[in-house]
Amino acid sequence: MVLDIPTRSFTSGFPGVTNRFEWFAIRYTGTFNVDVEGDYAFRLVSDDGSRLFIDGKKIIDNDGEHATQSVSGNAYLTRDQHSIEVDYYQGPREEIALQLFWTPPGGSEEISEPIYVPRPPEDGEGTGPSQETGPSQGAEPSQDTGPSASGCAWCPEDLTGLDLTGTWSCDDGGSYYIKQQGHIVWWSGENSAAESAWSNVARGILSNCVLTLEYSDVPKGSATGFSTIVLDVLSNDEMVAREKPQSYSGSHWWRVSGTENSV
Repeated sequence: MVLDIPTRSFTSGFPGVTNRFEWFAIRYTGTFNVDVEGDYAFRLVSDDGSRLFIDGKKIIDNDGEHATQSVSGNAYLTRDQHSIEVDYYQGPREEIALQLFWTPPGGSEEISEPIYVPRPPEDGEGTGPSQETGPSQGAEPSQDTGPSASGCAWCPEDLTGLDLTGTWSCDDGGSYYIKQQGHIVWWSGENSAAESAWSNVARGILSNCVLTLEYSDVPKGSATGFSTIVLDVLSNDEMVAREKPQSYSGSHWWRVSGTENSV
């Protein structure tokens, strides 16, 4: 489970929630393996509320309606499989945020990316962490949110068979150099290696074959934009934009070279 949505305007939307910008709740659940026994530190950053449970025990309570704030907690974990649950509540606009960090024994803090172990699917349901939406703290019931809004149709939650690493072209005339490491994706894009009118960099998170990227133009060219782009990953060789600012002209990406493992 990777939760890495830094503070941003509610107008950017929340990954996986397509028709609500406020008054909704999500519950992420899953299991993970611990290879090193010891005391693990966790930190949950959110706007608005969030809570973290490990093996059914509440580790962090960052609930309520508030601006982005950070709350920490600790859990002693044995070498075993453990359950994890993160509850998130978004109240009124203007901003959203949800990030889960962890610090393993003797290590340094990083975005939490424990080894995921798929839970057995229920009838009519795919594998992977669930995203249960519904009312919270007086919120109105949400509709058409959750896994069906961004459900992956061709690769499992552990991303087996999915590798976006390579060189890509886009209908904005640009070349994009993409590196995928697990659920994390980086890219560098430019419209010309010689005299670029624009160039940008981005970092994003893959979840259910949806890639949510925070991008920014850099000073190789005249463009000065920055925002969020959400892409649907149709295969190892094709992506299309689901959400993007009007100023971003690209909407269709296809692989030119690199890892080829099309599904």
